[in-house]
Amino acid sequence: MPCLAQDVSSSGLGLAQDWKITPSVSLYESFTSNADLNPIGQGNSDFFTTLVPAVNVIGDTARLKLNFNYSLAAIAYAQNSDLNQLRNNLSFTSTLTLVPDLFFVDGLASIAQVPINSGRPISSSPLAASRNEDTVSVYDFSPYMKNHLGDFADSEFRYTFSQVVPISSSISAGSTNQLTQLTANRLTETLVSGKQFSRLLWTATADGENTIDVGGPNTYSRLLQASGEYRLDRQVGLLASVGYERISDPTFFPEPEPAGPIGSIGIKYTPSPRTSLILNLNHRYNFNFITGSGHYLISPQSEVRAVYTDQVYTTSQALFANNLSYLTTDEFGNFIDSRTEQLFSLSNSSFGVEADAFRWRNLFMGFHAVRGRNTFDLGGYWQERNVFLTGEDDTAFGASAGWTRVLTPNANMSLSLRYADELLDIPPGQGQSDHLQLINAGGSFVYHLNDTVDGVLTLNYTRQFSEIPANNYGEGVMSVGLQKRF
Repeated sequence: MPCLAQDVSSSGLGLAQDWKITPSVSLYESFTSNADLNPIGQGNSDFFTTLVPAVNVIGDTARLKLNFNYSLAAIAYAQNSDLNQLRNNLSFTSTLTLVPDLFFVDGLASIAQVPINSGRPISSSPLAASRNEDTVSVYDFSPYMKNHLGDFADSEFRYTFSQVVPISSSISAGSTNQLTQLTANRLTETLVSGKQFSRLLWTATADGENTIDVGGPNTYSRLLQASGEYRLDRQVGLLASVGYERISDPTFFPEPEPAGPIGSIGIKYTPSPRTSLILNLNHRYNFNFITGSGHYLISPQSEVRAVYTDQVYTTSQALFANNLSYLTTDEFGNFIDSRTEQLFSLSNSSFGVEADAFRWRNLFMGFHAVRGRNTFDLGGYWQERNVFLTGEDDTAFGASAGWTRVLTPNANMSLSLRYADELLDIPPGQGQSDHLQLINAGGSFVYHLNDTVDGVLTLNYTRQFSEIPANNYGEGVMSVGLQKRF
């Protein structure tokens, strides 16, 4: 749903000073130029209604920190009733202190829609239905104990139970991958250097995870790793790590399963509290590769950020579980990804779901600035996915720009523009390879009718160019709605 519907106002029901509960309901009437997302020249227009009851709960007590946002979207079409849907959406983070300074429990959860086949059409509006998305729920329950070993080290022993559960499985045409339930049990012991270490900061980790996949092979991983940073001075730190890792998953074939020594060397440069640069040369997953990140705080409300990662996953479900571990909230209570500080997305891959092991490389660059009544966002990315079993090699790059302006104390508007270029290398016998180019433009206008009611107007247009005629489509959506908070 649009982020406008996630606003938490001061009208929330306060059960106590430490709790804030804000129920809300939104109703949108929309028109789409292409309800079924048919190829160009075959569009079928329709009207549809989207009703979204929601609740946001924020708890901040001495023992419990909690942020919970749930919505249920009921989508009904006037003519294409086969598109009618119910959609669940959830974001949840919490930390419960059972014994102060000793025993804690973390909880994370997300329910969201993820693309199944990246080549197939997806509506330009989050209020509309789509045949090319599955609803996926990811849960993470993690009790852990902390101990202080004097000034030498701090210890954390953690057990994590996580599940990835597909709520629907409406696989689109041309897709051979189907999401199945994945259950993981994990034990992690971490030691972090204590106060007696001032120039040499170190971490030692022992980690073991077993997964059960009802639709694929069971897998396991074992990791022993020691890493450190030696501060040459206030600006420069030398980074290094060494360890051993084994991942058991037959879908790495014909590549060997990752097993053996791992390590890295790197440098961390922090010339000022506003600037940080990290560069690492790594050996892991039977590869040599580079990773890095950079961050520059232009002003208290403006920043530039870049992150480059290179990782291996046993399935897309493992990617979703990994992404959930970075779910957090910013100072305003918005759910964000701690790596990029962008709004959280369960799937940040451009390539749809994948049932076999794959290597995923991702470069993200973002700029965010607040200037008076204006907020600017610019972003760019490059991604590559290599599926070991099939040899499929997918690549994508794109950019986006957004501008929000507070017009008056009661009105604001937003404009956005997005471009994506994807090259999908489909394995022989599983469909046709495709080169896609997608352009999306959107805008919204919000007027605060009073303290608890907003009027909303949104416009979205998407045009996708494809070498496969069925994937060559366009759609425009206009929505008018009211949002009421209680």
